[in-house]
Formats: sequence, structure tokens, C-alpha cells
Amino acid sequence: MSSWFAPTFSATKCKPQLKMAIQRVLIKTNKEKQKMMKDKKSIAKLLSENKEEKARIRTEAVVRGDFKLEALDILSLLCELLHERMGLISSLKECPPDMTASIATLIWAAPRTEIPEFVNIAKLFKAKYGPAFFQRAQRNTDGIVNEQIINKLSVQPPNAFLVLRYMKAIAKANGVNWNPSEKLDDTSLNQPYKAPTGADVQAGGASGLSEMYGQVVTADVVTTGERVKCGSCGAILGVPHGVAKFACSSCQAVLQSPSFNNGGNSKDNNNNNNNNDNNNGGGGFGGFDGGSGGSGSGGGTTRPVVPVPFSDDSMNIPMPPTNIPGGGGFGGGDRDGGRDGGTGRFGGGFNRDNRDKPKESGRWKE
Repeated sequence: MSSWFAPTFSATKCKPQLKMAIQRVLIKTNKEKQKMMKDKKSIAKLLSENKEEKARIRTEAVVRGDFKLEALDILSLLCELLHERMGLISSLKECPPDMTASIATLIWAAPRTEIPEFVNIAKLFKAKYGPAFFQRAQRNTDGIVNEQIINKLSVQPPNAFLVLRYMKAIAKANGVNWNPSEKLDDTSLNQPYKAPTGADVQAGGASGLSEMYGQVVTADVVTTGERVKCGSCGAILGVPHGVAKFACSSCQAVLQSPSFNNGGNSKDNNNNNNNNDNNNGGGGFGGFDGGSGGSGSGGGTTRPVVPVPFSDDSMNIPMPPTNIPGGGGFGGGDRDGGRDGGTGRFGGGFNRDNRDKPKESGRWKE
């Protein structure tokens, strides 16, 4: 009895569905084009703000939108063809050999598009040619489905080459001076972009207090032009203007600005040194390039503060031996110069009465 209510094929049912599918594709195409125009403007704005990762994700959507519209154009042509040859199709019991690929392509694409008429057309052809033909088309068993339709409607994300070219074209069309933050080799260009790491997210940006953080270098912040590598998480950071210490925007480890730690006479360094002479284990920061600091900092409960100068070869940046969370203080003497103030690996303490002679501490000796 259920067969009574099953859809049956007839040309009078199929031809209107084919015409409506063509009109639906046209409406869908116009809407998608308007949406993509807005998306490209938002991508250009993101690139002007150096929010490359978010722009990259939205560019992938634009690329996939292009693929989708191209597939719909091809399917619309197939609908035109089937509409014109409906007399031949309805007169034969079996599918005409020259129409097999077109019908199978429509059946395969029907659930992968947002065109309801395609689903209705697929059901009508299932009623005419039987479930076996319908399943072979859905599974592309004989490889007769249009290869371009398979590629355009694939769930595989676009490769990095296309995304990068789209971003460059969008930036140029909108007058944005943008260059990618990383260079990709040929292998990487043929693969989808990796998941975002959050490098564009500016620490402290919501509260307007971003100056206390060393931002990841791709973030849109004003820096001194110097770069350091965080010894805790390995992030390459831009050094903020006019600060002696700043926090890593990735792991919040406290770092020392190289310009304030090169043996200079900055106010912060002098204050640190004066305070360290008067407090046991208070600890100032010794010069990274030979400058002298105050008496050493005590215990290893806080994250150490050691600058790492930026090198052109990012793979050859040395990791400071003391920049390990909880790994001990920076050494240094107590007020009377009797014992080492810390157990850090970065050298011994300086006692007050003999500042030029480091005492034995950890692995470093006289």
C-alpha cells in the first residue's frame, strides 16, 4: 500500500521542478554575491588592523563561497539540458547513455546544496530508474559524477595558496598595504592552513592596558623595535615602549626589557639596586651584557626575568638557563655578604663587601 503514495515520474512534474531549480540558483547566486562583497570589506578591515588569523578564516569562507557558486552554475546548466531533453528521457525506459552523467550528478549534488528542487528532482529520477541506479549515483560507484562538482562541493578546506592569493587581492582592491606574516614553502602552499594560534589576540586590549604586556610580534601594538623570546613558552614578543618589566602576553611570565637591562642608568634599575642593598634577598637585575645589578633576588616562587635578544635566525635564539618557572632566584648575597641569596643557575651572588667577586652558586663557580 505504501507504493501508492511513492513519488512517480512524469515529465509534467519534472519540467516545472527543473525550471524552479534554475530560478532558485539564480536567486541564491545573487544573495551569495552580495554577502561576499560585505565579507571582502570586513576582511580588508581585519588586514588593516593586522588581525591576520581572523581574516584568513573569513577568506576561506569566501573561497568556499566561490566554489559553491561555480558548482551551482554547472548544476543550473544540467537542469537546462534535462529540461530540453525531457521528451527523450520520458520516452525511454532506461536512462539514455549520454544523459547518465548529468542525472547522476544532480542526484549526487542534491543533498549537498541548499536547493530543495534538486532533492525533488532526485526523487523523481529515483522513481523512474529505480533504487539501484539512485544508490550508484549517490555513491558515485562508476565514477560518472561530474568531477568539477565533486571538487567544488567537497568538504576539504581550500589550500593555503588560494587563501593567500585571495587575501592579497582583497587587500590590494581595498587599498590596504598588507604582507603575510609568514612565508610558506611549496608543500605548505598545497595544504590547508593550520588552525589559528591566537597570535593576533592582543593581551590587555579590552581594558586598554596593553602596554604592560609584551605582545606577540604579529599583534598591532607599538613596540620599541626590539624582540625577546619568552623562556617559559618560547613566544617571540615585541618589547613595549618605556617599561623596564613587562608580562608575556602568552603565558604571563615577567620579562625584563633589554634596553633597561644593559648596564644602563635607568631610574628603575637604580631603584632596584638601592632597594636590594637595604633588603635581604630583595634582588635587583644584573646587566645582561655586562652591566651590574643589585643584590640577588631570593627564592624561586616567581617566574624569572631574563631578556633574550632577538636574532634574525628565529631558530637560533638561545634559551636562558634561568628562565624556568619556579627554578630558583637569580642568586645574590644577603645584606652582610654572608650567604648566597638564591639557588638559580644563572651565577652566584655578589656580597656587599666584595661585589666584583662572584661566590659559588649552583653550577657556576669562581
